[in-house]
Amino acid sequence: MRARPLLIAVFLLSMATASAEHAVFFFTKEALGFGVMLNLLLALVFGVTYLAGAHRSHALAEWMVRRLPGVGNERFVLLLLLGVQVVIGGLLTFSPTSAMFWGTWPVLGAVSGIQWPIFESYVVAGRAPRAASVAISRFNVTWATSAVLAVGVSGLLIAWWEPALFALCGLLNLAGIVILLAAFPKRAEHLHDDHPERIPPDIIRGYRPLIASSRWSMLSSYTLMFVLGPYLPEVFDQLGYGVVAATLLAGVLYAMRVVSFAWLGLWSGWHGRKLPLAIGAVALPAGTLLILLPETLWPVLVGEVVFGFTSGVIYTASLYYGMIEKNASVEAGGDHEAVIGAGFCLGPALGMAGHKLSTALGSTIAGMTLGLSPVIAVGLVGGLWPLARARKPPVYDEPDG
Repeated sequence: MRARPLLIAVFLLSMATASAEHAVFFFTKEALGFGVMLNLLLALVFGVTYLAGAHRSHALAEWMVRRLPGVGNERFVLLLLLGVQVVIGGLLTFSPTSAMFWGTWPVLGAVSGIQWPIFESYVVAGRAPRAASVAISRFNVTWATSAVLAVGVSGLLIAWWEPALFALCGLLNLAGIVILLAAFPKRAEHLHDDHPERIPPDIIRGYRPLIASSRWSMLSSYTLMFVLGPYLPEVFDQLGYGVVAATLLAGVLYAMRVVSFAWLGLWSGWHGRKLPLAIGAVALPAGTLLILLPETLWPVLVGEVVFGFTSGVIYTASLYYGMIEKNASVEAGGDHEAVIGAGFCLGPALGMAGHKLSTALGSTIAGMTLGLSPVIAVGLVGGLWPLARARKPPVYDEPDG
């Protein structure tokens, strides 16, 4: 499909998603008085249902095609999901209570998990590998830029009128419905299995260790990010920053993902290389500890730069290799988003354990390091071991496509 309407829709809808995944914790702390533990619990609820939705995204899309001939298709599924999000935005605008959050957040997590694999299929379907890499970069830059804006402006919105964040989410999803109806094809068209520009099977087999490494590292990345999201309001509050300044400072992490995504789109030399994934596996925990443990601002900002950039590398590699392996299917996007959803679940759970240990031990450094040690260990072993055992993937001269 044409790139422009797709990217406009992605920009608008990812602003709404980013508000739910990241900016909301500043609202709940400011307006509802949620502490770290309640924010982490809210993130855990979202993550559990996001994982379930992503896991069933492909099956739902296929079921609707079979059961609703003439109506059931990827675009129809997206329209239903956006409609649900419009309703949730309205409910939270007019009744932004604690009870409403606990009632709507599981639903929002599920529909978000179902939605994004379908969008990712539209992004890559029908494109040769090099063109797919460029499309993925544009997609990533688009949604990541909107995430920076969502987090950055959320403090201003909350300070102006607390429920404004959710009114904006509802309006963004409503605009997405209009774009889908006006410009999206009913189904994403994929390359045929025998298409000359599909990567040969022996090359794909050589990519499988890179897929494994990137997926394990991405699990670590999103686990740690969903510790950081609920924890950042507390970090900046302890450093003496109000909600407006705190959301702007938190935006540094998300801005560095944009830089990373743009760079990888301009340089295709990372395809099939081990080194970017190896560096990412080590840099992720280092950036996390810099953010959570210091008592001054500059180490936190350095940690945000390191974590944001390397998480962008890991995300891009996981999506690219996975989409190439499974021909840009919704199933491939579902696999990718299910790893993200697993991180959404593990992050808050480990963050809660780390926060409890910090209180019991009287030391944030000891408690958070101990609490996060399982995911740090899994990320390092899972990210590095497949690379150490892998042979160098066969050289493949990618057509521009």
